This record gives sequence, structure tokens and C-alpha cells, in this order.
Amino acid sequence: MNAFNAQRDSNGAHRFLVWRNGKLGNTIVAVPFILFLRRQFPESYIAVIVEELGRDLLSSFPEIDELIVYEKQRQHRSLFAHVRLIVGLRQRYFTHSFHLKRFFRNGFLAWCAGIPQRIGFSVNGDAPFLTKSLPYYEDRNIVEQNLSLLTLAGAPAAEQTEYAFYAHYDDVLRARQFMKEQQLEEQQYVLVHCGGDTSSARKIPAASFRDVAQFVRRELSFMPVFILGPGDERPVGDVLCLMDSPADYRVCDYRSHSIRMIAEIMRHARLFIGSDSAHAHLAAMAGLPEVVLYREQEDIERHIAKWRPWQKRCATVVHRNGIAPDIFVREVEAASNRALTTG
Repeated sequence: MNAFNAQRDSNGAHRFLVWRNGKLGNTIVAVPFILFLRRQFPESYIAVIVEELGRDLLSSFPEIDELIVYEKQRQHRSLFAHVRLIVGLRQRYFTHSFHLKRFFRNGFLAWCAGIPQRIGFSVNGDAPFLTKSLPYYEDRNIVEQNLSLLTLAGAPAAEQTEYAFYAHYDDVLRARQFMKEQQLEEQQYVLVHCGGDTSSARKIPAASFRDVAQFVRRELSFMPVFILGPGDERPVGDVLCLMDSPADYRVCDYRSHSIRMIAEIMRHARLFIGSDSAHAHLAAMAGLPEVVLYREQEDIERHIAKWRPWQKRCATVVHRNGIAPDIFVREVEAASNRALTTG
């Protein structure tokens, strides 16, 4: 019997703690790992550490028994808050913790909580507070790397993994209401996202997104719908100022609603075209074909290899420095065809 199978609670079931706090994109790319973990160990107890936005997204997942919020820049800034978190983790008697993000503090907290098996990634051969680790590669897909950690726990290598998404009933109602109000028909609109926190996303010119929206409207005959979430006000506003007529686009403002609502709207769209951001991973989670736009930068191919959304129906386009607008649009068109026709 290996160490993995030997570590169980009093009822004979594993008690897993998955650390994936951080930005929304970090939480989304952990979903295939969580689904495969549940599939391999159906009787286990699975808790996931997330931030508030991550809790909002994952709250309807039946594969997850508990969501634990940890935000070191907000509600857990004080030493007392960290002590309280550690005490709470100790009381749950976790047998294993999986560290999908290379945060030194997370490993330290798991060690303080007395979790016997702490599994994660090493950096330059160093993995403080972890009992087992694998090297981390900057040119390997992040989802694939997450899944590889399960082999250290005695699980088989993941051969076929996919996303799943669960919406609350009120999310479905809000999505339907938005589509009705905006006169959007099923599969007849394309979601466009020009925001995002990544450096690649911020550097794509507003005029390029305008050209993409015009291509969607005039050549594909679909309605472009701009996604407006928290922090997207400036990039979306810059693009809208360049659009010819409000009749040629719609805006989906979900800032006062759940992130699950935009995921539900994605499920009824024809295509997603957007920057390298959490919303690109959300599109993969919702099963929506997509074109992800990256700005030319150093080591961009390695970045794409690592962060390309985890689905087959994803095509990528690099916005090269000095590229002519018409050539960029043609590249987006070719990528759209690839995404829509891939089985």
C-alpha cells in the first residue's frame, strides 16, 4: 500500500485540500484537476481554497464539498486572521494538500496546519514545506502541469480531461433576460473581451478590437457583444468610442451580477474573441469556441504554450508590432474558422 492509500481519515476516505487562491484565471485552470480528483476518489472530501470571486464561480460545483476563502491582501492581512485560518484547517484533519500555485506562504500555512502530505511544484529544485514536488515548466500548459501532480499522490495519469460548468437557476434567468432585452438570438452573437489583467491583454490597441467587432458584424453577420466586467471600464470605453453606431454592437455589463451569468451567456454564443485573460479560460469552461489574442512580446510562444485555454476549439493570434489592420483581421478570420470547425 503506497503512502497515498495509507493516508485516510477515520471513515477510510481521503480528505483533500486544493490551494488555488489568486486571480480568477488561476481558479478556472484548476477545474480539470478538481474534476479528475473527484473522479478518481469519489468518496473523498474535497475542499478548495479560493478568493471571493473564485468562490462565486465554483459555488455550484457538486464535486466540491467546501470552499474556503483566503485573501491575504484583504480579510487575511493580520497575523490573527492567519492563525484563525490555520486553526480552522487543523480542525478539518486534511490528509493531503495540493498546491497548484507556487506560493511560499501556502506551503507554510499547510505545514502549520499539520497536513501530512503536501504536494506541489518546485522552483529551481527548491520546494520548501512540501513533502513531494515536481519541477515547474514555463513552456508547458498549466492545466497539464496541475494534473501531473496527481501522479505523486498515487493516481493514474490523466488521459482525457475536460471542463464542466454549473449555473445557478437565477444565473440562467438573468442570462435569458439579457438576451431578450438585447434581442440576441441563440448562436447569433459573438462575445468580444478587450480587458484583462495580463500585460499581453493591456497592450492590444483599441482600434484592433474595433476592427474585430466590425469584422464580426459586417462579414460574419453576427452581433458583437462586448463583455464589461470589473476593471474593464477603460479598455471597453476606448473601443466603444471608436465604433460607428451603437446599433452595431451590444454591451454585457455583469459588474453587479455573478461571473456565472457571463459564463451562462457564453454557452449560448457562437464564438468568443478576446484577449489573454480569465475570460478566455471561462469561455473554455463554458465550452465556447474561441480565438485568443496575444500581443507580441518576448517569449510569447512559451507564454501561449503555458496559458492557452484548455480546449480543442481554441485558436490563437499574435498581434505583431506594426501589423497592418487588414492583415490582422484576416488572421482573426482564419483563426475563427479553425475554432468553429475543429471537432
